[in-house]
Amino acid sequence: MSYIGIDLGASRIRALLAGMGGAVIGAAEAHYGVSHPHEGWSEQDPQDWIAALEDVVGQLRAAHPEFIELRGIGVAGHMHGATVLDGDDAVLRPCILWNDMRSHQQAAALDADPAFRDISGNIVFPGFTAPKLEWMRANEPEVFAKVAKVLLPAACCLLDALSDGRACGGYV
Repeated sequence: MSYIGIDLGASRIRALLAGMGGAVIGAAEAHYGVSHPHEGWSEQDPQDWIAALEDVVGQLRAAHPEFIELRGIGVAGHMHGATVLDGDDAVLRPCILWNDMRSHQQAAALDADPAFRDISGNIVFPGFTAPKLEWMRANEPEVFAKVAKVLLPAACCLLDALSDGRACGGYV
């Protein structure tokens, strides 16, 4: 039996194929870019994650016959990215990443609301997902109106891998 661990990082994806006792059988990685369309903005195309995932899985499958005995998949990755999908699971726009600062005004407004802190138990940073969605509501209302799901980047990658490309397979 073998297991694969997948880590979706901010600039690359890594995959590790391990045996039953945890011994490493093989590893692979693939890189992708980050877009900075404006100062302080940071976005990625979820299709790049899927292409990189297919690449690393293909590398491991081709190099290690143990891959055929795959019994489990674990996925981890960077958090607080806003990957927004419509009702048909189509990606609506590039993912706004955790290090994107465009929603600093929305974060400050949410953080100033004592009820928000009472509910969340947290201070609010621009890198968190809620301020990004508030920014989208104010600045991209046509996109925001179509949002049916908001996924973190690793969730998007995992869902796509397990759903024949329906979760993050294309833009509307």
